[in-house]
Amino acid sequence: MELNCQYHTPEELREIMGRLTGRPVDDSFRLFPLFYTDFGKNIRIGKDVLINSGCHFQDQGGIEIGDGTLIGPNVVLATINHDLHPEMNRINALDRGEKHDWY
Repeated sequence: MELNCQYHTPEELREIMGRLTGRPVDDSFRLFPLFYTDFGKNIRIGKDVLINSGCHFQDQGGIEIGDGTLIGPNVVLATINHDLHPEMNRINALDRGEKHDWY
């Protein structure tokens, strides 16, 4: 992944995340690589969001990160086939972060 292979300025990181998610990322967005995702197009990022290093986003079910959210190092957000009830194992669900969350 281009994002994790070399140093990038904050502007370059926002541009890369915009391509990865398929939508513009606000100028207030901050990311500390390394960052991993299985798809990317199902991630929506609000304003004043910080994602710390080593995070993994499995976004097949969708991930929405609300304004002012801080995500600490090595956080995993997974929205894929992870229910404890066997009859629910095939259902993806949206992980919607509200404003000013802290993971």
